[in-house]
Amino acid sequence: MPYVNKEPRQAIALRLKEAREKSGYLSPEDFCEKNKLRLGTYLKHEKAKSMIKMSHAARYAKLLSVPFHWLVLGESQSKPAWQNQNIAKETNLHSEA
Repeated sequence: MPYVNKEPRQAIALRLKEAREKSGYLSPEDFCEKNKLRLGTYLKHEKAKSMIKMSHAARYAKLLSVPFHWLVLGESQSKPAWQNQNIAKETNLHSEA
């Protein structure tokens, strides 16, 4: 089973947590319970304690409604909709100043 590279594991964990929180899940427990996921496995991924399989990353991306490439690679052209809205707000704030 293919795994995501070890080096960006921490970055993926941060994006995973951000996506979970922005999707309205208050805790990892809440997310796992509502989506029938194994809490132990998910926590290892969100805390960067183990490498994430591509199949897990794909499932998380789908459940959290974020682009797979953004979750795994952090590619800016495939940002989640909520992140694009934040950028638009920041741009408007800077232009008004």
